[in-house]
Amino acid sequence: MSANNVYVFSENAALARELLNGARTIADAVGSSVVFLAIDGDESAEGMIKYGADTVKVLDVLAGKPLEAYVHAIIDALDENPKAILIGATAHGKPLAGLLSATLSTGCSAEIRGLSMVEGEIQVTRMKYGGAALSTDICTTAPHVITATRMVFEMPAEDASRTGEVLRVQKSSAEACTYQLDGFEEKSSDSVDLTTAKKIICIGRGVKAEKDLEMFRELAEMIGAELGCTAPVAKDNGWFGVERYIGLSGKTVKPQLYFIVGSSGQIQHMAGVSGSKIVLSVNHDPVAPVFNQSDYSVVANLYDFMPAFIAELKGIL
Repeated sequence: MSANNVYVFSENAALARELLNGARTIADAVGSSVVFLAIDGDESAEGMIKYGADTVKVLDVLAGKPLEAYVHAIIDALDENPKAILIGATAHGKPLAGLLSATLSTGCSAEIRGLSMVEGEIQVTRMKYGGAALSTDICTTAPHVITATRMVFEMPAEDASRTGEVLRVQKSSAEACTYQLDGFEEKSSDSVDLTTAKKIICIGRGVKAEKDLEMFRELAEMIGAELGCTAPVAKDNGWFGVERYIGLSGKTVKPQLYFIVGSSGQIQHMAGVSGSKIVLSVNHDPVAPVFNQSDYSVVANLYDFMPAFIAELKGIL
């Protein structure tokens, strides 16, 4: 295969397809190919060709090894002079990207917000200073490791006419991993994926009691929304699992409607919702930072506003 190839790896199929779109931006600019790296047994692997991959390389399963051990198998799969490796910024993908960049002694741009090509070089946009600013970086190392979450790249359209080859990569240095996975412990989760939600109601710590969540659940059911929360509601109160925590260190979302209630709108939270189409906020403090990033704002005590608002909607819907 040719040099400057771009590689994509993610255990999340939907995220992998989006990453292929970003990889195509790089590969088309430098005249190279996109290679999807698949876990053995991944039924969606061959289908990645229809979404932009030129080649699929199947990695041997590392029996009894954690996903991070795939760093060695990925290196084995690289061709001469690779240009970039795009990895899904998932719970497994993040440490994998760090291990991979350290092993290859190359740069890593984590959780980018955008990607473009400038005179053959990769240019990425990233959050800085806890989400207070955006920086534009030129990636000068190769292969440059890049991670991204859902919705950074558009989902590519399926093209049934595309063809490519599927190859199997034999293990070699993969056995260099020295730690063993003994087993799994199931973690309770309601399996919600806020990154795909069109409407989200976010609950801040202005909500004083867990029993008060019922009015938000009622509203969510009425308008077809998912419930999310700020960091204190998940971490301190424990009312929601991490899958519903939104912010710079939580989920990054891009809904059509983001309805945030009882949150001041700190930078770390709002950095995770900057791609929202419409932001509606309710807060009793007229100078709350959340209003600076809202399309529609209501200055009110949420315990006065929410019951009245829900009652009004019931008369309309």
